[in-house]
Amino acid sequence: MIPGRQPQPPLALGPAFWAATGTTVSLDAGSGACPSTLVSFAGCNYLGLAQHPAVLQAAVDAIPRFGLSTSASRTTSGHTALHAALESDIAQTVGTDRALLLPDGYIANLAALQALHAMGHTHALIDNRAHRSLYDAATMAGMSIESFATADVDDASRKLWLADREQTVILTDGVFTTDGRIAPLTDLVSLGATVLVDDCHGFGMLGPGGAGTHAMLGLTGHPNLIITSTLAKGIGCAGGFFAGPHNLIHAATKEASAFVCTTPASPPLVAAATVALNLARTDVDLHARLTANINAVSEMLNAVGLKSHDEPTPIFSFTLDESQDPTAFSCHLTESGIYIPLMSYPNGPAPQFFRLSVNANHTEHQLKTARDALMQAMRDTRGVSSVHG
Repeated sequence: MIPGRQPQPPLALGPAFWAATGTTVSLDAGSGACPSTLVSFAGCNYLGLAQHPAVLQAAVDAIPRFGLSTSASRTTSGHTALHAALESDIAQTVGTDRALLLPDGYIANLAALQALHAMGHTHALIDNRAHRSLYDAATMAGMSIESFATADVDDASRKLWLADREQTVILTDGVFTTDGRIAPLTDLVSLGATVLVDDCHGFGMLGPGGAGTHAMLGLTGHPNLIITSTLAKGIGCAGGFFAGPHNLIHAATKEASAFVCTTPASPPLVAAATVALNLARTDVDLHARLTANINAVSEMLNAVGLKSHDEPTPIFSFTLDESQDPTAFSCHLTESGIYIPLMSYPNGPAPQFFRLSVNANHTEHQLKTARDALMQAMRDTRGVSSVHG
């Protein structure tokens, strides 16, 4: 601390870790009775690629060529061969004409909706449990907004019937961020309107080669479908993108200020994401380990008395009943060496809930440690009821 500076009041942030691997987080040694290193079932590094040696090396190798930043927008002097190559790889992976890189997934949603608005889409029909970034993007793009009950295609159809179908875009998550549910994309695209799916929690994991939720459901190449996502979750790097037809991408490069007026993702991270995407597309063992761990967590939660979902996704959520103290439950887990975040997150399944995520690198021993910790916390706090779905 600078001499004479007063300590700042705490912010509403999670714990400040000083180190992390794909499956552990390290706390300050002065954190009290809790172990200094915890097995972490948190975050979104589902394939463990954020720590993969080849991915890290790609970032290191790119630094001497490009530095840490392009220091300019891509419409001026900030465009690199790395960005162009990754866009081509993404488009090929998800099965669209083109893809466009943005600094992150939040900005990707904004750029996509600004482009759609410029092309005449003036109304957004949004799943009411979709990620908050879709609401923000539609608002900032100047669209009128209406929501439909989560995953309720009949409700979406009724509201679409009252709107101008040609001017409406349906917005939904592919995999819902807080509880791992998969959206009914097949039915939504059958309604005839343009559908934009934020697939931040499906891209990299689901479908052939990790192409995403739409690919898993057999919707690759569907003319009504636009894909947005991040490179910070399943791919383990940073940046975002949206993918769709040529005319939409062209509109974004001309009309979307979220693209035109911003510096793109850091070149070393783009280089890393290129390698990570290739691993997500080709490493069958990586996906097999993730699937095995998803199944193991599902069995574990059922075994300790928590109802688990049956989706092929690495996200699980649960909450306590009204008589129990979630903070005390969280402390039980931490004291046992397990970190499962207790969250208050927009559009979550409850005002406060635990979000457990598993990745491809969790070991059998770590899963057993989590199972034992959950069983002990269950005994000490008496019972937990699931709020999945």
